Formats: sequence, C-alpha cells, structure tokens
Amino acid sequence: MMMFYFILFTTVNGFLLDNQASNGGQSLPPDQYMTLSKFYEEEKRLQQKMENLQQDTTLLRHDVDNSFVLLTNQLQQKLNLLDMKLAVIEKNNATNQDILELVEKK
Repeated sequence: MMMFYFILFTTVNGFLLDNQASNGGQSLPPDQYMTLSKFYEEEKRLQQKMENLQQDTTLLRHDVDNSFVLLTNQLQQKLNLLDMKLAVIEKNNATNQDILELVEKK
C-alpha cells in the first residue's frame, strides 16, 4: 500500500489539497497542489520536532531519577538519625526505670 502512494506521488509530483481541515481551515483556490518537496520538508521538520521531544523526555526522566535518588538518600539519613535518637532515649528510659525500681525498694 505504501509503495502505491510512493509511486503515485512520484509520478504526480504533488497532491490536491481539497479539504479545508487539512490546511488549517483556510480557503484555498481550486486545484491547489502541494509539492512533494514541501510535503517532505514538513514531514522532516515534524520528525525533528518529535526527536527533540523524545530527547527532552529522556533528559527529564534522567533528572527525575536523579532527584528521586537524592531524596531517597536524604530520607534514609533522616530515618537513621531518628533511629539513633530513639535508641538513646530508650537507653535513658531503661536507666531511669532501673533507678526508679531501686528507689522503690528502699
């Protein structure tokens, strides 16, 4: 099917723009044709734009991954600090409990 269009376009050197929706709603004079070179130029421009968007998406994904790693490390550090503080509090609590028991025995 694609080969048919290729052969058709190469022999005709253009195609008819008869649909107002295909040209942004502008009215065209009757039998206006778009050349293949203009069509391929626009197709190439759109392809480049799509490649640029894919590259931007890849860069954004990389940045998000880096941010996620950084935030995960920071959270892990905070949790480790919290665990250390809780261990000290628990140790002090156990010591205070032992002292309280000794005081009660007297």
